[in-house]
Amino acid sequence: MSYVYTDADISGTEVNMETAKWDGSDWWIYQSVNAGTNTLFSTMGITTIPAGHNFTGGSPGALPIELTSFEATALIDKVQVIWSTASEINNEYFQLERSKNGTGFDIINRVAGAGNSFTETEYSYIDLNPHKGTSYYRLLQVDFNGDSKMYGPISVEIENNTDPGLYLFPNPSNGATLNLQLSNIDASEEPIEVRIFDQLGKKVYTYKIDTEFETIISMICFEETLSAGIYSVIATSPGMTLTQKLIVQ
Repeated sequence: MSYVYTDADISGTEVNMETAKWDGSDWWIYQSVNAGTNTLFSTMGITTIPAGHNFTGGSPGALPIELTSFEATALIDKVQVIWSTASEINNEYFQLERSKNGTGFDIINRVAGAGNSFTETEYSYIDLNPHKGTSYYRLLQVDFNGDSKMYGPISVEIENNTDPGLYLFPNPSNGATLNLQLSNIDASEEPIEVRIFDQLGKKVYTYKIDTEFETIISMICFEETLSAGIYSVIATSPGMTLTQKLIVQ
């Protein structure tokens, strides 16, 4: 069995490429490459591709994942960590770790990987207890065979802000649910009205939140999923107006 590639497909050293077959649990190497004819072929007598088995070509040193982004964003007193992959091979899980000084890290979350994927995959985690000041985050990727690779660290600053604030997460949203956080709110004020408007100024959602605490986290479950687009979320009470942009994908 053989298959042909183009020079534009190559990243790295062409003569180091090998044919690999995925049998549902692991990759198996099946020889080898003819760089002169741009052909990957098998000398193992494979003539058909069984159902559920995939073939690829690459170097034995190829990375198990292609990480396209790894970012941390402050949400007043919380941190949203987002990372994305363009592809994953034999990826069992990610382990997210946090540190106060950038050297000693603690495990804060473990997220299952996609296993084998050749489409973009996004992961997100909300850290409810980041360190005051600077927090450092790093990401450990672990294969099913136990091999691992560390990414980061990255850092984010939590400011000591006493002004009222409105934060939305995740943002971008899927349009079905939305978490809303109000911070540094005067608990003696009247209920806060939250309204959501689309790009044409049409109100698509409204509700009221009682102000019993200085920090309020509320989850919105929309009866009808919001269409993709940009929305304005406005929270108002006597003497206070807070606005945030919401992106729905």
